[in-house]
Amino acid sequence: QDSKGAFLSILDELVDVAYSDRRRLVITSNLGHGAIADRVGPRIWSRLCETGDLAECGALDLRSGR
Repeated sequence: QDSKGAFLSILDELVDVAYSDRRRLVITSNLGHGAIADRVGPRIWSRLCETGDLAECGALDLRSGR
């Protein structure tokens, strides 16, 4: 986890710039929608949902075999 908040601070700035410039972001993750929402918080999650399409791939994690 991000105990000092560095990840969320950088992500928040990145999302805010993209949101302000009306640009799309492509974000990849092994997490599902609920887990991502919990990790990034309501403000960032709302902007991600508003400015982009969310697609769950459900593919096998080739690194861990799960």
